[in-house]
Amino acid sequence: MEKYDTMILSRKKNEREKEMQDNKQSTKQRILLYLAICLMWFSIYVYVPTLSTYCEKMGASYMLIGTVLSSYGFVQMLCRLPIGILSDITKKRKLFMLLGLGFALASGAGFLVVKSPELLIFCRALSGFCASTWAIYMISFSSGFSEKEQAKALGIASSGMFVGQVPATFLGGVIAQIWGERATFIVAIITAVLGMLLFTKISEPVIREIQPLKLRSFVGLLKNKNLVFYSLMAVFLQIALYTGASGFIPNILRDLGANNFILGLATSFSTLPAIFSSALSGSFFKEKVGAKVSLLIAFFLMAATLVAMVFIEQIWLILGILLLSGLAKGLLQSLLNALAVMDVQPQLRSTGAAFFQSVYGIGMTLGPIIAGALADAYNMNVSFMVVGGITMIAFVCILCKQID
Repeated sequence: MEKYDTMILSRKKNEREKEMQDNKQSTKQRILLYLAICLMWFSIYVYVPTLSTYCEKMGASYMLIGTVLSSYGFVQMLCRLPIGILSDITKKRKLFMLLGLGFALASGAGFLVVKSPELLIFCRALSGFCASTWAIYMISFSSGFSEKEQAKALGIASSGMFVGQVPATFLGGVIAQIWGERATFIVAIITAVLGMLLFTKISEPVIREIQPLKLRSFVGLLKNKNLVFYSLMAVFLQIALYTGASGFIPNILRDLGANNFILGLATSFSTLPAIFSSALSGSFFKEKVGAKVSLLIAFFLMAATLVAMVFIEQIWLILGILLLSGLAKGLLQSLLNALAVMDVQPQLRSTGAAFFQSVYGIGMTLGPIIAGALADAYNMNVSFMVVGGITMIAFVCILCKQID
């Protein structure tokens, strides 16, 4: 009997040790994937603070600058859903994440060598291919969490995006100020290579599958009312972002006398608060404040910061406005994404997230084009006023919707 009890105790000990080892390995994989997320976003954002002004230096009109900026979203609009479907079918998520970093490398290299402002459209489009793999990063990261922790996991993954973007935009401004804008493209190439090397240590993510995937399951996503609604709300968010902080605010700052360092600082300010608001979107804002109230506050802030640009002519005040914009951005991106895929089947979440991001690519595409066209026809103040009004449409839609 003693021998039997000893065997059971030994077996339980081995099981505990194996569980601890698995948990340790799982934690290591999460950390590595989180770092890969940071590097991916760093590589395609390090040149963003000075990109619109770089285009302007090359002789581009506001309309052409808007086209360069919108190509990033246009590619995502077209490619995110097909990439998500292929990822769910093939289950080769690591491959797609590596391909994304390859496109980031190609984008940086393209910016480094092209001399025509028209060709910058193609270079920015390549970075859009990289960003099109973002849904796969998110779902791969959240796969190690329980169903109840999905909102929390997606919030953490989203914070990784902002953790990559903040130092990228800040250092991008510093690098451009010291060595010139072209040096930021070299840094983008190096960062993409580091990200690709990191994947030699990352295992293929394991996604729990409930049943075999069928074509009608993918088509059924279009009938998911929450997925469609929150995806459309994200369109308004991206129109606002790619008109303001990620669009033409750097040009306004340049006209006010800001140098490259200030441009980098401004873009960082528009992202820094998003690290915290995105990380807390599921655990605090959704659970404590409430999803509906949080969305209403954030959309109002986003619209108000755009309208405020019409009346502000001091650089330091614009930096303060960008902090508020960043707070709203992080909350909206994470919370809208979590609400959109919350009732999507686990084995379809890559596709669901890709659908969400493909749809909001419409906003990335339309925002810079609308703002650029209005600025050329009238002035930038008209652009900010009009887009601020468009953003308030989302506020009204959220106000009228029943949200649990």
